[in-house]
Amino acid sequence: MYILALLKDGFGDGEKYFRCFVAEVVDSKKVVAFALYFFVYSTWQGKMLYLEDLFVEGVYRGYGIGKSLLQQLSQVAHETNCSRIHWIVLNWNQKAIDFYNSIGTRMLSDWRLCQLDRRGIENLR
Repeated sequence: MYILALLKDGFGDGEKYFRCFVAEVVDSKKVVAFALYFFVYSTWQGKMLYLEDLFVEGVYRGYGIGKSLLQQLSQVAHETNCSRIHWIVLNWNQKAIDFYNSIGTRMLSDWRLCQLDRRGIENLR
């Protein structure tokens, strides 16, 4: 990811393609966690919030920072009348899976993630 694209897409003068919450250390203002999200639309469910990335630096895990960020996202989803929050977790990331299960997340087993990378996009054009 190019830093200029990130700055333009999220913080530039034009359309904002994502939003982000951050957690920072009070004294140093060092960012130690973030939740990057955007809105998507379902023909069946209406507006949804999509969590693209939730990250907490290793030494700061276990202090409730991730849960606090998800609570902020839940508040945004509520205020914007979203029908649900969606995200993906890697099947080998057991710590994340356990955390998500602990907050009542429903893991879907009947859906498959589909993706076209840049080459696939070009080939399909």
